[in-house]
Amino acid sequence: MLPISKWEQLTPMARRSSICELEEHCKSLPQATLPLNETFCNGIYARELIIPQGVTLVGEIHLQENLNIVTKGKILVATEEGVKEISAPAMFKSPAGVKRAGYAIEETHWICLHATDLTDTEEIKKEFIAPNFAEFDKLVEYKV
Repeated sequence: MLPISKWEQLTPMARRSSICELEEHCKSLPQATLPLNETFCNGIYARELIIPQGVTLVGEIHLQENLNIVTKGKILVATEEGVKEISAPAMFKSPAGVKRAGYAIEETHWICLHATDLTDTEEIKKEFIAPNFAEFDKLVEYKV
């Protein structure tokens, strides 16, 4: 990923492209095993990812807005909107269509919450995740 000073000079679409390029590059590298805890309760699916210090990762494209909670750690996060450091405790809403790249400055515990009655994680992924931006655009256009 580019240094933050150069990242801030890019257009949002160039940032999006850079995140996708980073994702492709990361696929060619050894992969870290990230502990994942999943919980279901009263129509809520909670997915906690534990990101070890020093790990770089790229997230999924969510089809719907969702709630995020960082309960531990510090992570540097890049999106189309720019770069920010998130330190626990933090809670924020993410709009649909966001794709993030992150670097864990400290071990970070990140929880993503989705409202759903589904309990099969493969079905949940189909409902909430777009495989790429072209599919995201098609699915959002179809829903409108």
